Amino acid sequence: MRLFACERGNAAVEFSLVAPLFISLLLGVVEFGRYHWIQNGLRFAVEEAGRFAIANSSASAETIAAKVLAKAPSTGTAPVIDVQASSSGGMNFITIQASTDFSFLMPFLPIGPLPIASRTTVPVGS
Repeated sequence: MRLFACERGNAAVEFSLVAPLFISLLLGVVEFGRYHWIQNGLRFAVEEAGRFAIANSSASAETIAAKVLAKAPSTGTAPVIDVQASSSGGMNFITIQASTDFSFLMPFLPIGPLPIASRTTVPVGS
């Protein structure tokens, strides 16, 4: 009976019950922030390449793709970049698309890689 009345280990038991939940929540917040950081970085890289294409209307698709690669955040895999030229109403446009996969750092999550994509269309010389 004396063993059941002893309260000396209560804090350790409570900590062992709450700590895994708290640590999982904390790591989830970090992963959520990392996902959005990579998404915003890819969007920034595509928009910067679009601004470069506006200023340098004679730039090749390879040069524009290299600008995206130079500004894109590192995710472990290089983004897939597609640069397409089109025209409409006598105006020339360049569409820049980039996509990559986001992989979680926590291997125990059952979620596979999430796709991240960004796209911009900019007018270039007529």
